[in-house]
Amino acid sequence: MTDIRTPPPPPSRPSPNYLLFGLIGVTVGLVVVVVVLLVTAGGDEAAPTTVAANPTIAATSAAFDPPPTIPAALPQFRGDTADEVAAGDPFGSFNFLHDVRVQQREEGFTRVVFDFEDGDIPWWSIGYTAGPFTSTSDEPIPIDGAAFLRVVLSSVGYDLSGAEVRITYDGPERIAAGTNSVVEVVLVDDFEGVSTWVIGVDDMKPFTVGTLTDPPRVYIDIED
Repeated sequence: MTDIRTPPPPPSRPSPNYLLFGLIGVTVGLVVVVVVLLVTAGGDEAAPTTVAANPTIAATSAAFDPPPTIPAALPQFRGDTADEVAAGDPFGSFNFLHDVRVQQREEGFTRVVFDFEDGDIPWWSIGYTAGPFTSTSDEPIPIDGAAFLRVVLSSVGYDLSGAEVRITYDGPERIAAGTNSVVEVVLVDDFEGVSTWVIGVDDMKPFTVGTLTDPPRVYIDIED
C-alpha cells in the first residue's frame, strides 16, 4: 500500500503591514543610536554662544569712560649760574641764624633754606666758586660735589650781647642732602657777624635766590 502524503503548504508571505512596521522600528532605532553617539562625542564642553554686540550700549559706555590723564608739564626753571647779591650795605642788616633746611621739591629743583630769628632779613651774597676750602684757622674743609655755591650771610649762629653766650643755631655744621642736585651743605666760617656756607652741587646748575618773612628766610633754589 502506497503511502501518499499530502505535501505541506508553502510558507505564507508576511503581511505588508508587518514589513512596514519593521522598517519603521529599525529606522527609529538607528536614529536613537546616532543621537546617543552625537551626545557622547560632545562631552561636557558646551558649544560656544555668540552674542552680537549692541552698538548703542557700546557707544553709551564709551561716552562715560574718563579720558586718559596727561601729566602736567613742570614749569620751566628760571635761573642761571651768575652771582646773586642782595641790595644795600653788607653791614646794614643783621640777624641770628636759627635753622638750615634742605628740601627736594617736586617742581624739579632743590631748595636750601636759611631761617633766622624775628627781625631783619640779613644781607647775602651767593655764587659759584672753586675749592678747596679752609676755615678761619686755615684748616682744610673737604666738601663733596662737582661744583660749589658759596653762601655769605651777615648772620651768625650765636649771640654775644649778653652776659652768657646764647646759641641760636645748634644744628649740624655738615648736612648730608642727597637730593637730585645737592650733595651736602657745609658751614665753612662763622666769625665777626658773617657766616659762610658752601653748597656742594653735582654740577654747575642754574639757581635763583629769594627771601621770605615771618620768620625771615633766605632760600636758594637749585635746578635738578
